[in-house]
Amino acid sequence: MKANQTHKRKLYIAQIGALHTFEAAARHGSYSRAAEELFITQAAVSQQIRGLEQSLGVKLFVREGRNMRLTERGARLLPWVSQGMAAFEQGMAALECEPLAGVLNITVIPSFASRWLMPRLWRFVERHPEVEVRLNANPQVQPIGRGGMDLAIRYCNRVDPELSSCLLIRECVFPVCSPALAERLQRIEDLYDTVIVSGPDYAGVSWEKWLQESGYRLDLSRIKRFEVNNNSLAIDMVLSGKGVALSRNVLAGDLIASGLLTRLFTKSYNPDNDYHLIWDPDSPRLTRIRCFTDWLKEEVAQGPGCQPDMQAEP
Repeated sequence: MKANQTHKRKLYIAQIGALHTFEAAARHGSYSRAAEELFITQAAVSQQIRGLEQSLGVKLFVREGRNMRLTERGARLLPWVSQGMAAFEQGMAALECEPLAGVLNITVIPSFASRWLMPRLWRFVERHPEVEVRLNANPQVQPIGRGGMDLAIRYCNRVDPELSSCLLIRECVFPVCSPALAERLQRIEDLYDTVIVSGPDYAGVSWEKWLQESGYRLDLSRIKRFEVNNNSLAIDMVLSGKGVALSRNVLAGDLIASGLLTRLFTKSYNPDNDYHLIWDPDSPRLTRIRCFTDWLKEEVAQGPGCQPDMQAEP
């Protein structure tokens, strides 16, 4: 029995190339498109599939017009082959993994960079001087992977399924103002006597939404409103002591902790987006990425009002 199992394993190992061809053909539902992906001829694809079928003693495909459809047994085999190919590719990528020392390109939205990341980044630099962090503060989504950014910190609610990601910070929305002004704003109706500052209505962050979620009743048309095109600018404005801004824990948390701002009232809600870490699972810089993300999670765990997700790992 043991000798028979050893023979079977050797037989399957000999068919790795054919299994790769099988996976491509199954994914495309076409021998010709599989041939284009693998840079071989359609005849070679057909020959490899036929040889694999003979070795396994099962029929894997049947023709339907110009396409190839998996048989029941072929469909049963496919997920195992796909998982095996993915594991093989990850193993090969691990062999190419760069050491910890070197460049790490990070893209992040400007408000997060200025309000949260930059005041903390010196601690990472002191701990890991061998990692050269290159920060790209850009509101536009930058490409991730080879030739692009190594790691992204994005404010979003969905991620490209071909990339790896994990939740970094769960956001919440609430009003803030200066401590002096907060003393005069004890009731929701007191907002009629001040100015409210509005940033862009993005990801469900708006005064209208806050009132709806909090259950407060207020006629916003009776309140003087000042609008800015950046939520970080709204924070800057209320730091002067005038007006109330609707903000998020990432932008205002440190300022509240230091006493420069006060969280007004007790009601808050979760917006549509949160902060996510995004990286290429096949990146040769995974050692560097893991080092930086581990440090980020430490910082988040110590920060005010931040709720990290420690499950996903690069």
